[in-house]
Amino acid sequence: MYLGQYRPNQSWQGVVLWAKRALESQIPPEYAPLFQQNLIKIIYLDEIEPTTIGLGIIDLLVACEKDTIPEKVQLLTTKAKETIVDNTLQRNIIELIEKIIVYKFPKKSNKELEEMFGLSEWQQTQFYKDVKLEGLLEGKLKSIPGLLKLGLSPEQIATALELDLEIIQQEIDKLETN
Repeated sequence: MYLGQYRPNQSWQGVVLWAKRALESQIPPEYAPLFQQNLIKIIYLDEIEPTTIGLGIIDLLVACEKDTIPEKVQLLTTKAKETIVDNTLQRNIIELIEKIIVYKFPKKSNKELEEMFGLSEWQQTQFYKDVKLEGLLEGKLKSIPGLLKLGLSPEQIATALELDLEIIQQEIDKLETN
């Protein structure tokens, strides 16, 4: 579609990414000449050697064998620490790796993930702090109905839970509409 609309003057090459060969679908016949002329290249992500951090992250994303993931995480984390001098970028990459871990192991607790991956810096990441903060906030908000039953006013609840009165009032309004 792009080629038909823009008709580029310079040479071009397309890339098709497949997680693994087994997922590849049949190439439509009208595109066969593009593949024969090597204008489109197919890359199987599970077959590439993760030589860079970017490829390593892609490798981690498509990794299916759960037992190989801890080793991949260790290699990526070490590579990020050794090769990236910008502390902010290094921290962002490590947080991305940790987010991938959380999505790949959704039933594991933070403690289990720390032990499994040797993430000693886990608690210093912004991701961890955000998740912890969300959990604390959720716990505080769940206590509002009980505090109301005890006869506390919204102002007293806000003070006791160390939350803004506006947040408390929003939660009370939600309770009243349900």
